Amino acid sequence: MAKFRKVHTAFWDDPLIEKLNPDARYFYLFLMTNPLCTECGIYQITIRKMCNYTGYNEDSIKALIKVFEVDNSRLVYDLKTEEMCLLKKPNYIDNTGKPVVDCLNAEFINIKNKLLITKQLPHIEKDAVKKIYDTWYGAWYGTSNKLGQEEEKEEEKEEEEKKKETPMIFLQNSNLNRQPVIPTKNQVWEVFTRSGGTKEMAKSFYEKYDGTGWFIGSSPIVNFNSLANKFIDNWKRNELKNKPQDIAPVKMKFK
Repeated sequence: MAKFRKVHTAFWDDPLIEKLNPDARYFYLFLMTNPLCTECGIYQITIRKMCNYTGYNEDSIKALIKVFEVDNSRLVYDLKTEEMCLLKKPNYIDNTGKPVVDCLNAEFINIKNKLLITKQLPHIEKDAVKKIYDTWYGAWYGTSNKLGQEEEKEEEKEEEEKKKETPMIFLQNSNLNRQPVIPTKNQVWEVFTRSGGTKEMAKSFYEKYDGTGWFIGSSPIVNFNSLANKFIDNWKRNELKNKPQDIAPVKMKFK
């Protein structure tokens, strides 16, 4: 079946069209009659596709969109969904019989950003057309709102479950629920021997942490190996620091 888009003669008497330059007139006429345009005037079209159809470059297309979107409030272009919304297009709908109503309802379903439909509502002048829009949007909004409420309830339920689980997870991971792994003197001595420590170091290490219950502050010691290596390094560093420096004798030369 052939697809047609009629242009009402009133288009040329529009005060806005009268004051536009030829490029802007051509672009607006293109938006209303291109193969992707729908009866309701909300349809998906990319910037690249507009360039290919019209022969304008991308910068020119964006500038022309601005003329009608920002300066004259005739369209809305959603960059995210790449949908064009011609705000006054519904005013060119002459017939509101069942085939047209069915056509509009089918088009509304395919619109990704349903809020674009509400953008057209204040610009619709014909009561019969406005009624079609109100009826469809009211039904859609009611269904959408109901689904939204159900989703909100589900999210609230999940949040409550998380709140119940959080204290238990916190307690499992907190130091309050953890106990130190206490080594024997022989285990400490073996680690110190492998790491280049002495028996004196091992004894001092064991007595230091045995006195704290094998805790560092409120944190339990579950693996003492890294602490032992650090203890040995600090011990050796202090020994070097406290060791008296040998002073080389000064040789005196006598003539």
